[in-house]
Amino acid sequence: MADPYRGRRQPALFADAVIECRINALSPGTVSLLHVPGGPFVRFDTYLVQGVAVSPFYDSLVGKLIVYAATREEALRKMRAALCELVIDGVETNIAEQLRIISDPRFSSGRYDLTMMEG
Repeated sequence: MADPYRGRRQPALFADAVIECRINALSPGTVSLLHVPGGPFVRFDTYLVQGVAVSPFYDSLVGKLIVYAATREEALRKMRAALCELVIDGVETNIAEQLRIISDPRFSSGRYDLTMMEG
């Protein structure tokens, strides 16, 4: 069967950047303080509110921090600021690890693989 789109396909062009950090609980606890970052094109998808208990018996994902920007560099800057602004007291999280990852020059340059997680 002939391909009806042959010769008419356009390569995908990526002009914008989106970065998502999955924020996980590292231990159970009760959220005593929650401060969610704001600003244009910054969002935190979560079920957390102050007073909610994070159980060890379910998925450790407590939220997804998502930023959008015109360039990768701007998205990285916005994500660094958003991670620094995100406060979840009462539950130990991986926010510091996410900040370390996106601040690593290998990640910033886009030249990374899983070996960067080894140390």
